[in-house]
Amino acid sequence: MAHEQTDELNTYLANLNVMSANVRNMHWNAVGPYFAALHCATEKVYKELQKQIDEVAELMKIHKMQPLTKMSDYLNATTLEELKDKEFNEHEIIDNIVADGSELMKQAREIRDNADDEDDFMIVNKFEEYLCCYAKMEWMVRAMHVDENPTDDDEDD
Repeated sequence: MAHEQTDELNTYLANLNVMSANVRNMHWNAVGPYFAALHCATEKVYKELQKQIDEVAELMKIHKMQPLTKMSDYLNATTLEELKDKEFNEHEIIDNIVADGSELMKQAREIRDNADDEDDFMIVNKFEEYLCCYAKMEWMVRAMHVDENPTDDDEDD
């Protein structure tokens, strides 16, 4: 199980790094009327991801596992797509953060469940924390979504 767990956590670590780079890309390249809010929100997201990167690597070291450290290794291990550098509007930013966050949430749930089967309370507790964080992150980002095509009901207000 130790080798499987190392691979699982390294893939997760790779995904954290790629999502962090993607969010930083969108932070630097946000455009449109919601620039200020998006710039602020994406900064909060990538700072949280940076914190998690450090925590996961430290958790792996505590468990005598070797975390990946090179960008080339992250890109080989990730299940996320690296975004091209370009300008991003609010819809692209929201959709990308939700999609990558959903992948992290799915992975975190699997890691937590596998660790629970092994009675590894440290990993279970940390990944429970991450699941709550991703649920809140998705809620906050989705709340920024602006509907540019209001329904008939919205026009009656």
